[in-house]
Amino acid sequence: MFYLDVSAALIRKEIIQKNIQKTHDLLNSLRNQDSEQANRLKELNHAIETIQRERLIKDNAIAEQRARRFDIQRRIDKMENDQSHGKKDLDRLTSEIRDIENNQQDQGQRNLEITTEMERVSEEQCHLSEESQEIQKLIREEEHTSRQMRDELDKLNNQLETQKGSLMDLLAQEARFKNVSKHAEQSKASLDERFQKTRAEEIQAKRRVTELTNRSNAAQETLEQLKDRNAELEMSIDDLRSQLDQKRHQLSQQVKKVQNLDINRSKIKSKYQTLKKMEENHEWFKGGIKAIMARQQVDKRILSLVVDVIEPFRYYEEALEVALGESLQFVIVQDAETGCDAIEYLKTNNAGRSGFLPGKTVKKVSSSKLPGSLKNSVKPLMDCISVKTGFEETIQLLLGNVLVAKDINDGLAAWKQYPDCRVVTQTGESISEKGILIGGSKTEGIIAKKQEVKQLKAQLEELEDALIAGKMEQQTMENALKDIEIELQQQTQVLGRQRNNEIESEKQLYRLEEDLKHAKRNLDFLNDECKRLTGEETSINEEISKSDQALIELTKEIENTQKKITQISTDLTKQAEQMEDYQNKVVDLKLHSTTIQAQLENFTNTLRRLQTFEKEGLEREKRFEEDIREKTRQISAIKKKIEEYSEYLDVQRSEIKQLEENLSESEAEFEAIATKMKENHESVSKIKGAQEETQQKIRTLELEQSQRELKLENIDTRIKERYEQELSDIQKEFTVEKEMPLVEIDKELTGCRKQINQIGAVNMDAINEFKELEQRFEFLSREQEDLLSAMSDLNKVIRKINKITRERFVSTFNQINEKLGEVFPQLFQGGSAKLMMTDPEKPLETGVEFMVHPPGKRLTRLSLLSGGEKALSAIAFIFSIFLIRPAAFCVMDEIDAPLDEANVNRFNNLLKIIGQQSQIIMVTHNKGSMEFADMLFGVTMEQKGVSKIVSVHLSSDTLN
Repeated sequence: MFYLDVSAALIRKEIIQKNIQKTHDLLNSLRNQDSEQANRLKELNHAIETIQRERLIKDNAIAEQRARRFDIQRRIDKMENDQSHGKKDLDRLTSEIRDIENNQQDQGQRNLEITTEMERVSEEQCHLSEESQEIQKLIREEEHTSRQMRDELDKLNNQLETQKGSLMDLLAQEARFKNVSKHAEQSKASLDERFQKTRAEEIQAKRRVTELTNRSNAAQETLEQLKDRNAELEMSIDDLRSQLDQKRHQLSQQVKKVQNLDINRSKIKSKYQTLKKMEENHEWFKGGIKAIMARQQVDKRILSLVVDVIEPFRYYEEALEVALGESLQFVIVQDAETGCDAIEYLKTNNAGRSGFLPGKTVKKVSSSKLPGSLKNSVKPLMDCISVKTGFEETIQLLLGNVLVAKDINDGLAAWKQYPDCRVVTQTGESISEKGILIGGSKTEGIIAKKQEVKQLKAQLEELEDALIAGKMEQQTMENALKDIEIELQQQTQVLGRQRNNEIESEKQLYRLEEDLKHAKRNLDFLNDECKRLTGEETSINEEISKSDQALIELTKEIENTQKKITQISTDLTKQAEQMEDYQNKVVDLKLHSTTIQAQLENFTNTLRRLQTFEKEGLEREKRFEEDIREKTRQISAIKKKIEEYSEYLDVQRSEIKQLEENLSESEAEFEAIATKMKENHESVSKIKGAQEETQQKIRTLELEQSQRELKLENIDTRIKERYEQELSDIQKEFTVEKEMPLVEIDKELTGCRKQINQIGAVNMDAINEFKELEQRFEFLSREQEDLLSAMSDLNKVIRKINKITRERFVSTFNQINEKLGEVFPQLFQGGSAKLMMTDPEKPLETGVEFMVHPPGKRLTRLSLLSGGEKALSAIAFIFSIFLIRPAAFCVMDEIDAPLDEANVNRFNNLLKIIGQQSQIIMVTHNKGSMEFADMLFGVTMEQKGVSKIVSVHLSSDTLN
């Protein structure tokens, strides 16, 4: 069994090694081929870049020519459009001149008719004027007689009225005296009662004045005390506010300081973590060192790196960096055998190169004594560093003969003294044993980076300590600030309550003072009232005696006056009957005169109107002549302009023709460049394809190599595990049986293993394990089926939603276009507009463009229209959507602001159509829109700060 197993392993190992060597040769060939292809690709890419630059230059030239051609074509289109408009204006002006000449002839005929009518009206006016003068003469005669009779009648009426007035005055005086006498008696009775009551009120008022005076004095003292206390509180609050502002300023400065510390800490921490990670991953070292240090966990013979066991003193970092150089990246291993194994590992895995320094050395270097003249400036480098315990001899091997000097001059002196030693300086220069000088600008090496990591760590620790202290100080300031704010708030609340008390005291004092004023005024009033009542009693007695005497005299005068009134009334009746007859005659004459005057006035107005018509007709004839002259001048100007346009268009057309020829040549050259570039791209594609095939082969072969190497390791590992011996040791004393084929060896081994397995113990838990695995397999299978079913259902739902969405979108899109075709012509009085999908094949992902074709213009996008056209187009689009599914209400805010008067009328006509299905609420300042409304609501401000709503219902013209 042992013999067969080892034989099979050795045979397989030999076969695999041959395959590895064969594959290695093939890999080298493929890598050389890949390198050649890469070089060819670089050449082609350089050629492509040159062609691309040429194509870009040619493309810019073509773009400039096209832009020039577009500008000229745009000017030609504008000229042609202007020329067309000029011809239309020419036809229009010719037609207008013919119409004006016809109107001028009609106006001359009307002027002749007006002159004839004026002559007839003048004759009728003269006849009526004579008749009116005769009637006026008769009326004056009758009116003179009537005035005489009216004068007599007026005299009698005046006498009658005088007597009646005298009678009424006498009767009134009689009634007045009677009332005076009666009221005097009543006043006398109530005067005594009022006098007694006023006396009692006067006594009570004096008591009230005394009481209010005392209370007012007490309130004044209380108010003064409150004002003093409030002044003290205000001073205390001002001090607290000053302290609060100072604390806030200090806190703000502290917060900024903490924030700056935090920012600096974050920056340094980020940089420190980056460098620390690079140090831990050995990213500063060569690839071989990374591979070796990665094995440190499994191979304890790998001790450390040279740079990790040395710590230079301050100012000697660069000297150590120069002295060791590449030796800083050496790996310290336990012995030379470990170094050999590591080198073999790097070779086997193609992992790079590295230097190895055995920890156990046999050669020792001793430093010689220095002369006294150089002791202060030159010393051994070993005295300027600290070495990790256990590595002193190893580092002594590297630096035992290295001296360090302050500068290059001291270094040269030391080297002359000790030519067998190597000298380095603190500034980075080096002098070898052979006298070779090395130096120059400062370079950052591994030691400098490690020192930077340490410095960053120290800075980070300092910043974290400073940040903690700053936050603690900030918290202390915040607590102090909070205490001051609380105290300020309490003082402010106390001051508020004290001020409320002060205000209440002032109110109470004001009320007491007002009550005292009222009480004093009431007392003065009662004193005056008592004096007045005493005087009134005396006056009433005198008035009663005078009234009795006057009543007797008035009774006699009333009787005489009544007799005179009766006589005058009789004479007045006779005179009135005569006056009435004369007045009837005068009225008849005036009626006839009025009729004549009306006819005369009518003829006068007619004559004046005809004169106005005649004047207007003459002026209209003059205007017609002026219009004819002006339009004739315009026709001449337009003809001249059309001729200029024709000449200019010929020049522009010849220029655009030349441009098109140049453009054709440029485009042909561009196509040639593009063809050349396409050929290069095809070559690049072919080479890339070949390169990818080569790289794929390389990757496949490398994978096969890895698998073969893994098989070799597996063979060694399997033999070692089975027999606890290395296959290489066994091979030294083992002869392979090559006469037996490998297949037969494997067959015999299989039989042996079966026999061995049959001998071994049976695993009784295998059935239970199989059941558990079977149950888990069934559970996972069910879960998989559920997931697949759910995915299928989701895909069905997604497809259904997409289908419905696509159908509804396309349907709504078509409906909007249909409505847009109806609404747009109403607003623009012609033209058309439509929505277009940017990608009709994908309705759910497409964009939408609004294409507008106003009457008289080209089809264009919405963004190229004027402001008013944009507004009208947007309104047409919005209303088209609204009309598809109208809502109950439609609210618009100054949507008609950019529209002129003509567009407002068309917009409002469209609103009437929409208003049949929806109620429209519109905010507007446009008078034209207001005229179309059923009801207006306005907001006015009659008083400053007070708004008022005014509504007008235009259907009933009522103002609410």
